[in-house]
Amino acid sequence: MARRGLVAVVSLTNGCFLQEALRNASQGEGDLSVRVLGVHSNSDGAEEWIMVHGSSRSISRFIGVLKRFKGVYYSVLSRDPKSSLLLVRIPRAYCAGQETCPIRRNPPKSLVLSSRIDKEKLVIVLLTTSRDSLKHIEEGGFHVEDVMRVDDLDYYITPKQEELLLKAYAKGYYRFPRTVSLKDLAAEQGVSVSTLDESLRKAEAKIVKWFIVKELPHSLLKKSLTDEITK
Repeated sequence: MARRGLVAVVSLTNGCFLQEALRNASQGEGDLSVRVLGVHSNSDGAEEWIMVHGSSRSISRFIGVLKRFKGVYYSVLSRDPKSSLLLVRIPRAYCAGQETCPIRRNPPKSLVLSSRIDKEKLVIVLLTTSRDSLKHIEEGGFHVEDVMRVDDLDYYITPKQEELLLKAYAKGYYRFPRTVSLKDLAAEQGVSVSTLDESLRKAEAKIVKWFIVKELPHSLLKKSLTDEITK
């Protein structure tokens, strides 16, 4: 019998180095957060590509906190007023849970889709084959917040929707201001305006849904939002 894939949302309240750094840098403000984009782990520790979001002042405090830890090195690869891309080298001594952390080592039969850290929690969204696969994560101190079937998310766009989106994008429909009207696009495709509008809206809805699940995992901890997404 074929297995059904699952999307799981798991969290950790304490024990993450970057989370502790965020707490020290927040100073009562709640705007600081980190998205982990990629990790390379070895016996000495981990190199983490991270995107830090927050006010310019909060990000500066966060970088200042990193400087205090012996053996922690970082490079600021890009920076604007609201976000910064960093490559951070974290020694193993600060990564007590490296062997069981899904970010640094994918659990058996699982794949991490995204992770977000703020001063409250580390939240990870991952694909897995069954609930049994989550036991390894729970043994590492993580709490399973929610589990959904991949099928329930229904975020895949059809080949036709993909074609229409690409043509709309190429023609400038998603620019601001737009360089082509919906009417002109529909005429090029040989369909009615209402048909094209419906097709684009359905595709856009799926893309937004996937963005919420993958890039804003902390939002899924609000059960009401989870219920709405999986309807």
